[in-house]
Amino acid sequence: MSDFEELIKYCKKNKISGESALRIIKSQNETGVTGSRSYWKMIRFQMYIWERLEEYKKKKLGSRAQTVRNLVGSKEYKQAHKQFNKNDKFDERLEFKRLNQLISEPRQELVWQSKNFTYYGKPTENIPQDLLDKLR
Repeated sequence: MSDFEELIKYCKKNKISGESALRIIKSQNETGVTGSRSYWKMIRFQMYIWERLEEYKKKKLGSRAQTVRNLVGSKEYKQAHKQFNKNDKFDERLEFKRLNQLISEPRQELVWQSKNFTYYGKPTENIPQDLLDKLR
């Protein structure tokens, strides 16, 4: 039995309409970047991937924690933080903790797709998924 047949059988058994099933599947597979918090999250992830990509090119890919520490300490990150968090005082230790946890959070798995990340200076060229998986 194929996966689709099994899905249809499950939906029929549990009286889930096709429209409802499609809505649920779509909602679970979209990143949903709508608010400023989500946008800030994606900016941080993009900056993290660019940092990892630089390390990868130099063949000095270290630990995720070290990359996050370097990123959070950078001038670019502090400027971006100021733009998105106008009322919050910048705390490097707290930002490190938050970003490090956010990257490893299982709920963020859907975000780590090639369609969401581009090369620095090339906004139309997506980073291939296999490279993205290595960098993460």
